[in-house]
Amino acid sequence: HYIETYITPVYTAENKLLCIIVNNNDLTERETLRKQVEDYAFRMKYVLKSSGILTWKYNPDTHKRTSMDDNLVIPEDMEWKEIVQYVADEDKQKFIDLFLAMDRRQANSFSTQINFDKFYVDYRPACYSVEGIPFRNKDGKIEYYIGLSINITKLIEIQKQLEHEKEEAQKADKLKSAFIANVSHEIRTPLNSIVGFSD
Repeated sequence: HYIETYITPVYTAENKLLCIIVNNNDLTERETLRKQVEDYAFRMKYVLKSSGILTWKYNPDTHKRTSMDDNLVIPEDMEWKEIVQYVADEDKQKFIDLFLAMDRRQANSFSTQINFDKFYVDYRPACYSVEGIPFRNKDGKIEYYIGLSINITKLIEIQKQLEHEKEEAQKADKLKSAFIANVSHEIRTPLNSIVGFSD
């Protein structure tokens, strides 16, 4: 049990102790819920960290992206105009359009893929799947955006490798077919002669 105790002394006008009021509150249920929330938060942080997922919050008023990951060495607040310098040229305009839409509070739920020449966390080339949703107040106005940035660099590399291997397999298959057709033709000609002589 978790008990919160308040002890209040009561004095007379002559400053003599008249009595002590003790008030006990049973906080067991609240404390149990707090521990469950802490445990859930710890597990979620672990899952996000081990899966390479970054969580973020974007404020359209300050134009700043705030990292919500205490376990990663990321600049606390970065304006999107600082981040765009790390984005690959082919995705720069897509990145700018996305943040301008969030600044105007016109972006709804979104999911896009952004390539970075060097990512601002570890400064290595990377590809991230960026997911985001708006957070609205009770009047329905968008106050800010929250989202996930998922590192899919390895998946993209595996996909490219599979495509390359598929192309190589198709080339090998064509070569095999050509070889068999050629060998079949070369064998058929003398066989026809042999069959003719046999007849």
